[in-house]
Parts: sequence; structure tokens; C-alpha cells
Amino acid sequence: MHEGRLAAATSAWHRAIESFGRLEREYPGWNAMIVQLRLAEARNRLRQAETEPERIAAEAAEARMRLLLEELRGARAMLEDEPRVAGAHTDAAEIRKLKDALAESRRALATAEKEIRLLRSKMREAEAWRAQAETASTNLAYPEVILNEARRQMQDGRPEQAVQLLEEGLVLRPQDPAMTEWLGLALCQQGEYERAIRLLAPVARRWRRAGIWMGLGSAYMGRNEIGRARAAMEEAIKLAPASAEARYNMAQILMALSPPRAEAAEAEYRRALELGMARDERLELALRQALLQQHMELRRKKR
Repeated sequence: MHEGRLAAATSAWHRAIESFGRLEREYPGWNAMIVQLRLAEARNRLRQAETEPERIAAEAAEARMRLLLEELRGARAMLEDEPRVAGAHTDAAEIRKLKDALAESRRALATAEKEIRLLRSKMREAEAWRAQAETASTNLAYPEVILNEARRQMQDGRPEQAVQLLEEGLVLRPQDPAMTEWLGLALCQQGEYERAIRLLAPVARRWRRAGIWMGLGSAYMGRNEIGRARAAMEEAIKLAPASAEARYNMAQILMALSPPRAEAAEAEYRRALELGMARDERLELALRQALLQQHMELRRKKR
């Protein structure tokens, strides 16, 4: 009798383990889903629909967990009933064997239930992150939120995410100068200079924003069109003479000319430092070398 009940309990235990295995096989992304729903990534989404597959997967996994937990409880109930059967048996070796099997099964059940609690906790986290994603998606309807998030992505070295965010923002506000400006800068940071030029060149004179001219100058510089880069940066400085970044960029452009305009570049670089730009040791070395070379050439000419 006890052997039959032990077999039934063991069978229930195996079914529970198989159910847990099916959960992992059928929803292999449940763990990755937690990562995918991180708030940092969710902030980049403008549409709630993008989180819908994760939400459906979480709900389906939760339903499967409930079934699994019921099977585990059934297996535990059968196992806990076994000592009464074992007590009626007279073979001590069989009783020890039965008790060892019961203890092992209980440990396995406890481990499985712990894993289920952990999975439930992860699903709650996923749901919380999904709710935050919805809130962030709603907030992203405001241009200043889009711009702040795009700037943060660029500062963190993720221009591709800033580009995606700004492109989606321009769908909502296609004539927004600030978003156009920052999209051009993000494209430059990503190395897509041709796209940046196609975006910024048609609106540069119409909107007269220093940032658009700086982005255009950076794009031309990236394509090694030094003359156009200089002209664009001159326009940026006219519009924002106190821009440290524009002065610094002009210094780099002047050093890229052939031959380099070292004295003019040094003046622009010093002005950029006065306006708060951080020192650039590489540019300073290039300036010293270029100025020294110019000085030596002047001495040779005087001879």
C-alpha cells in the first residue's frame, strides 16, 4: 500500500518538475524580459504597444505558475500523508528508505517553491517597470522631456538611442527647431554625417540657430569638407559669440586647414578656455608644434 502511495506522490512530484520545465521552455524570455523592461530603455518608447508582448508573456507565465503551484501542493499533501503508512509497516529497512525518499522529496519541493516565489517577485518587478514605461511614454509627448532624455543618452555615449528618440519626436513635431538641432548633433556623434547635412542644411538659414550651424559644421568636418565646415562654424560664432563649444570647434577646423592657421586656432582655443571649455592636451600639443614650425620657417626666410 505504502509503495503505491509513494509512487503516486513521486509521480506528482515529477509532473510538477516537468511543469516548471515547460514554463522555462515555453517562456524562455521571461528572464530576459526583466532586462528588456529596464526603465532606462523604457523611457525611449513613445508607444505603449511596444511593451504589450512582454505584458502578455508575464501574464501567461503567471497563470502557468499558479497551475504549477497547485501541482506542488498536491504532491506535498501526498508526501506528508506517507508517515502514517510507513508506521504500519514492519520492515525497518523499508521504513528508512521510505523516510529518506520523503525527506528528499520535501527538500526538492521546498526548492521548487522558493524558485516560484523568486519568479513571482521578478514578474512583479516586470509589471512595475511596465507601468513606469507607460508613464514615461506618456511624458515623452512633451518636447522638453524628449530633448532632456536625448541629451542624457548622448552624454552616456548612446547616440543611436538619442537618434531614435528624436526621430520619433519629430514625427509628433516635424518643425521643432530644437529637436532638429539635436538630431543633427546626435547623427554627427553617430558618424552619419551625410544624414546630418541633409537634415540641417535646408533649415540652417531659415531658423538661424547656432546649434544647427555647429551641427552642420561638425558634419562637414566629418566629411573632410574643411572650407564648408569653417563657413558653418563662422555662422555659429556670429549667432553665439560666447559659445565655448563653437570657439573650440573653430580652433579644430583652423588646425585642419592646409597649411594650419595655428595663430588663429590658438586665439579661438584660448577664448574657448575663457568661456569654460575643458582643456584639450592633444590640441594644445598640435598648436605648439604648428607654432614652432611656423616660427622656424620664418627664421629660414629671414636668412
